[in-house]
Amino acid sequence: MVSASSRTFAHQCADLSSPSPFDDPSGEIAGLSVLKALRSPIWLFDPQSCRLLWANPGACLLLDAPDLASLLASSLPHALSASLQRCLAPHRDALARAEAVQMQVQWSLPPADRNILVDCLCSTTVIDGRPVLLVEGRETSNRWEVEESRATFDAILANAPMGIAIIDGDRRIRRVNQAMADIFQRPAASLLGAETRVMYSDDAVYEEVGRRAYPVLQRGGVFRDSFPMLRGNGSEVWCSLTGRRICPDDDSLGYVWMVEDISVRRRAEQTLNDSVAFQRVLLDTVPVPIFIQDVSGYYVNANAAFEQWLGIDRQSLFGKTVADLASGEHAQRDEEADRLLLAGGGTQTFETRVRCADGSQRDVVVSKAVYCRSGDKPAGIVGTMADISERKRAEQALRERHALFEQMFVSSRAVKLLVDPAGGCWWMSTRPPPTSTAIRWRGCAACRSPSSPRRRMRGTSRTSTGRGTRTAAP
Repeated sequence: MVSASSRTFAHQCADLSSPSPFDDPSGEIAGLSVLKALRSPIWLFDPQSCRLLWANPGACLLLDAPDLASLLASSLPHALSASLQRCLAPHRDALARAEAVQMQVQWSLPPADRNILVDCLCSTTVIDGRPVLLVEGRETSNRWEVEESRATFDAILANAPMGIAIIDGDRRIRRVNQAMADIFQRPAASLLGAETRVMYSDDAVYEEVGRRAYPVLQRGGVFRDSFPMLRGNGSEVWCSLTGRRICPDDDSLGYVWMVEDISVRRRAEQTLNDSVAFQRVLLDTVPVPIFIQDVSGYYVNANAAFEQWLGIDRQSLFGKTVADLASGEHAQRDEEADRLLLAGGGTQTFETRVRCADGSQRDVVVSKAVYCRSGDKPAGIVGTMADISERKRAEQALRERHALFEQMFVSSRAVKLLVDPAGGCWWMSTRPPPTSTAIRWRGCAACRSPSSPRRRMRGTSRTSTGRGTRTAAP
């Protein structure tokens, strides 16, 4: 700041007989060259009108002017004069007594109306036989910006929906907002200066946070986790904690912690987890193999019966498709069926073959349905499988026995008669015995067919029996 020594120097300038630079900025005065060399911004104003007369390079730099000529040619001098005149009005008497006046002046700089705040030391002196107002300035815009930042920070703290606290290295609360006080149901004033232990449910949780969180914070990292905390009324509240160091390279500024009450969310998550666990037990209890696929055809879940049936661990199943379980032809058919099902919705039931872990092929009946997420958008397919391999083998064995029996029946020369109680059909061999026996024929539509061997047996013959005569008729 320019004090008595500066004023002495200014008076020394008044003794110089060089041409005045005030009317010609290109002119030089030996004394002004010394002011020009100073790093502090120096302005010379007319003491009556506050018109700007001269400024050193430091003052031009502060005002974003390349040089004195550019500064004097701009609109800045008028703005500077008006601001200075307002600020000097209460100090006219002191200046008239040649007293130095210290004050702050705010100047607005075009074109973006950038405001700067300058600490000024003003005094009157005489230079080149002319009284001038000498002003030395020091920009305090940084302090002004700090105050503005502090006000912004206070507004953020007051309106933040989550709790925010500034904690020092001793884990004491230095700053806290109202949301934090509301979460813990304590007055904000009672939290200031208190140890954070008052917010934890027990010593174990308090020590765990200290053991796990602060090494991370001291390395400049971010710590996030959820813990049970303690309200002022003694009730438990689950909170999500997020902490970090205020300055990455300086512990002295402390740590900022953000706290969110997640009690409602945690209860909802617990209810959901209980529901998922129940569904898992329910699925594993059902003896029918059940599987779930996403829209891309990958298996995302299955029950224990499906694991046991295919001999594949559930975790190993995830990420596989039907192509990994079925042969190529069946897999292509199943994938095409899945695409149609996802496109059209509804359900599907079909037979296919599946390859098991031991390499064997099983015949199955698959039933599938589409399940949707919110908005009725397909999320995947739920399916069940019924093993029909035994039934298929039984059907094949029955067909083979039937064919063998019919072959034996037809090739035999003995008369054989079968009665179907349900259809009322009599079956007899195509080769009659040497002694023809009259038979009354009742048969099904197939038996009455002209090509039927039994149809060719029709005719009328009589034979005497102990109980009368029978007539063969159609």
